[in-house]
Amino acid sequence: MTLSISSFHDSVIETITYNWAAKLAVVTGKLCSENEHNFTLKFIDCEMINIPHDAEWGPSSSILELEKLNDFEYTIMMQSGDSILIRCQRLEFCST
Repeated sequence: MTLSISSFHDSVIETITYNWAAKLAVVTGKLCSENEHNFTLKFIDCEMINIPHDAEWGPSSSILELEKLNDFEYTIMMQSGDSILIRCQRLEFCST
């Protein structure tokens, strides 16, 4: 399966991990589609990750949208109102 930014709407984030030495941020969860698949997003050579969890709009683990801001930055807007910002050299997507 190839990465489609629009296919992440209503998908659920389960975990976010960061390996300091490897500069690797990993986001895992379940894609919201006819056939729910697990997904993994690997943010390679990650220089910055900002993970607020204020839940201004209420509690939710679901993604509103995943957006590529430029060649090196992505934002994951959550349905809670939180915006996760990630700066990296490359993004890899895997679905199972």
